[in-house]
Amino acid sequence: MRILDSLFDRLIVPAEVWAELVAPTHSPEASAILALANVRFDSAPASAMAQSGLLDAGEREVIAVAHGHPDWTVLLDESKARKEAAALGHHVAGTLGLLLEAKRRELLPAIRPLIESLLAKGFH
Repeated sequence: MRILDSLFDRLIVPAEVWAELVAPTHSPEASAILALANVRFDSAPASAMAQSGLLDAGEREVIAVAHGHPDWTVLLDESKARKEAAALGHHVAGTLGLLLEAKRRELLPAIRPLIESLLAKGFH
C-alpha cells in the first residue's frame, strides 16, 4: 500500500469501498489504508451512482465519486467495472497496472513475486 503514497498525490476511498474492507472483520488492507499519508474518505449521493446491476456498490461508488474529475485515475480490478468507467471517460488502472508503474518508477525492485502471490491467492 505504501506505493500508493508515491504514485498518487491523494487517494480517495469511497464509503462503500471502505465498508467492504471493514466488514465483517477489519482487514489488513483497511489498516494499511489508514496508514497512508494522503488518504481521504468520500461518498457519492445515491442519485449519482450508476444503477448497473453488473457492478457491486463499491464499484458504482468509485465511478460516481470520480465523476466530474477527468484527471483522476480510477482504481478498479473487475473487468466489468473497468469497462464501464472507461466508457464514461475515466482513466482506469488496476493492481497490475499499479505494480508496473511502481516498477517503472523504481519503487519496487521486482514485481514477479508479487504477481505470483496474487495469482496464488486467486487474483485474475
